[in-house]
Amino acid sequence: NGDPTILALRVATTFRNIGAGSNLSLEIDWWDHLSDAGAVYPGLPPSPAALPRLSLFGYLDTLPDLSDAAAARLEKCFLQSHPDAEYWLPGAPGSPHASFWARLVVTQVYWVGGFGDVQQIGWMNVTEWKGIRREGSLPGVGDGRGWEDVRLPGEKKGHSAL
Repeated sequence: NGDPTILALRVATTFRNIGAGSNLSLEIDWWDHLSDAGAVYPGLPPSPAALPRLSLFGYLDTLPDLSDAAAARLEKCFLQSHPDAEYWLPGAPGSPHASFWARLVVTQVYWVGGFGDVQQIGWMNVTEWKGIRREGSLPGVGDGRGWEDVRLPGEKKGHSAL
């Protein structure tokens, strides 16, 4: 539903601040694909400023106690993208820090599509953000496409941005 799952470490300043009442923001960029993006702005060399990025704003919601099966599925999914996080998983043997699973409950989305004279920049409708699915979108949201149907500059089929 557009709310990213986060592996939170209790020792980290970010999560201590959240525990004291602060909100959370998360920036997602696509700059690692700059070399594959080609000319994304007329007349200029490749620049990260020409590539899409967004900021998600919201609050952290701790996931409820998960069944062993649900925790195993979540860990498997998370480790596919973040294999280096294995030692930081909740309850991992030998981990130096306590961790927990949470979701960033998105309340606002700010999109920067690139340079403003050729790309859209501004606040997104949160209903639109939460209504996009892997394949297709919820009825009445966007043009019906899902995030697997859209490619950002330099993105190859089968490698999604999020």
